[in-house]
Amino acid sequence: MDYGNAFVYMFSSKDWVKKFVIGIAMSLTPILGPMVLMGYALDVLRNLNQGQEDPLPDWTGDDFARWLGRGLGLSVSMLTFLLPVIIVVMVLNMCGTITLGVAGSGSESLGGIVGLCMCCIIFVLYFAVGLGAMVVYVRYASTDKLDVGLDYAKTFQLVSANVAPLLIIIVLMFVAAVAGAIVGLLTLGILYLVLPVYFILVMAYFGAQLSRQPDFTD
Repeated sequence: MDYGNAFVYMFSSKDWVKKFVIGIAMSLTPILGPMVLMGYALDVLRNLNQGQEDPLPDWTGDDFARWLGRGLGLSVSMLTFLLPVIIVVMVLNMCGTITLGVAGSGSESLGGIVGLCMCCIIFVLYFAVGLGAMVVYVRYASTDKLDVGLDYAKTFQLVSANVAPLLIIIVLMFVAAVAGAIVGLLTLGILYLVLPVYFILVMAYFGAQLSRQPDFTD
């Protein structure tokens, strides 16, 4: 996989500044704007897979409805995938609260142990779900099927087959996010307007790269 180009390819696009400005406007538009931006990024992923010289499409009014539909579809797929995890986290929090209540307020050490265990479990759960969410993202981009989020067996099969590139992507995105946060502070927050558009395009590139990996098929 070509990891480095994910962070710079968009700057080779024709009129990339104009495309970024419109993308920023979409990200700042409540509710519908981010959905349109997600649909736009799915088209970028498709264009990358097709080897188009300029993968960033022009922002044309004729495509807004389609981008909105694809963005909504991706949101539904992600929500169906994440819903069981949200329920598990809520149950874990309830169990921790009940355990502390039964033990009594005098068991500070027990409270610390329970809290640490819960944090470790939730961290591992979120990490595993993050890998799975990336797979759901790529599968929806390829199929436009809303039920990909419910196909847990296929999702975790693909995670197991591609765990190395997925882990590298997570590490790179984390490092880039930290760097972006620091630079954002140095620019008095101005860069924070650009980061949502930038990172969604970075993820589109990674998604296109992932879809070419062995076993990453339906």
